[in-house]
Formats: sequence, structure tokens, C-alpha cells
Amino acid sequence: NKSNLEMKKNLYNYGTITNNKTFTTQYELHNYNLLTNNNTFTISGLYKNYKLNESNSDSVDLSGIKGRLINNHNTSFTTGNLYNCGLIDNDSLLTITANMVNDSYGIVENSLQFTLNGPAVLTNKNQLTNTGTILNNNLITNDYGALNGTITSTGTITNNGTINNKYNMTSNI
Repeated sequence: NKSNLEMKKNLYNYGTITNNKTFTTQYELHNYNLLTNNNTFTISGLYKNYKLNESNSDSVDLSGIKGRLINNHNTSFTTGNLYNCGLIDNDSLLTITANMVNDSYGIVENSLQFTLNGPAVLTNKNQLTNTGTILNNNLITNDYGALNGTITSTGTITNNGTINNKYNMTSNI
């Protein structure tokens, strides 16, 4: 989009979305393929990144494809839930004020600023890699999943809340 985009219904993305202006929604966004954010993206509904080769009710062939969010600008998840079974590449400001699950297939790579605010809870069941800054203002749980949660940080983690490490965490903190 090159103009403001406000979703008025649930969206199932099997292709490519590139946001170059302002993208807001309070509805569900199901991302099976690629969403690139180059400007302001605010979601207050469910956002779900799907795993590799995920099936879908529309019978779209997704062989070799997984949901991926590339964040190059400000993204805010204000309410609802963020459920990641795919890949989140954060190269800008990512603010979570909703619950987030990085599930057994999910990978989160943060190279700039990842902030967990307010009532937000992050549950990591696979892989979270930080080379930037994570600011935790509530609760991060590094939990067991199919592949077991791993948090690796060569960047900075500022903890103003609680980190509950049940599996594997390597950090410079």
C-alpha cells in the first residue's frame, strides 16, 4: 500500500503485502507468506504467522512457504495476540502490549528494539535471537516446546519485569 490502509475484515495473506504508509487493523491478520512493514503498522486483533507448508481452508499450495514479518519501521501490537510459527525479522521498533507466543516452529530475530509493555507476556518455545535491545517491562517465559525454547542475546536485555527461564538462555546480561 502507498496510502493509508485500514482493514475492516479478517485478512488471509497467501502472497506478499508491503506497507509503505500506515496500516491499522483491529481484525485478524493470518500471514501465510510475507508481510513487509516499511512504515507504521498497528494491530489490535490477532496476528498469526504460519509455519512452513501450513495447510489452509482455501486450498492454496504453500509448499516451501512460511509466514514472515519483516519489520523495517514502527510496529505495535496493542491488544489481541501475536502467534508466531514462522519468522519475525525485527530491524526497527517493535512494541508488544498484547500476549505473544513464539511457538515450536517460530523464530524471532531482533536487531534493533523489541519492547514488551504493560500486561504483555512473551512465551518463547523455540528460538529468539537478539543482537539489538530487548526491553522487558512485564514477563518473558522461555519455555519448553517441541524444539525447546532458546534465547540467545549478544545485544542488551533490560529487565524491568520477570524473566522465567525454563530451558536455555545465553546472554551478555
